Amino acid sequence: MDDKNPNLLPQTRWAPEEGNRVTAPRVVWWFRVHCLLATIFCVGTALNGLVSFRADAIQGAAFVLGGLLFGLLFAAPLILPQRGWAWGYGLMLVVVSLFSCCLPFAVPLLIFWIQSPTREFFEALESDDTEEDYP
Repeated sequence: MDDKNPNLLPQTRWAPEEGNRVTAPRVVWWFRVHCLLATIFCVGTALNGLVSFRADAIQGAAFVLGGLLFGLLFAAPLILPQRGWAWGYGLMLVVVSLFSCCLPFAVPLLIFWIQSPTREFFEALESDDTEEDYP
């Protein structure tokens, strides 16, 4: 654990251009926990839609489609690579969470997500992709 910054996790990834380790900020772990819980909630909503489909087909279909759609959106960051666009996708999900019952959890997550150590963690492996020589 880094003594200078207590917000860093011991989880590391290799940055190939420098051979140095890049340490993940704690907010990355909390974001993944948030996405996992949101995925479970959305799948539960889809299952609830299946149960209520008998009583009201339109409402049941809306719950099933909405639950599956948002379940997939929140499950994706659990397997996305460490890239700059994944940071932007995560930011979009945190902002979407601001408009739900997750507001008390999403506000601190947003505050720490937009800080530079988190963005630098996601962009650490991108420098090789952007430094291509063009004729």
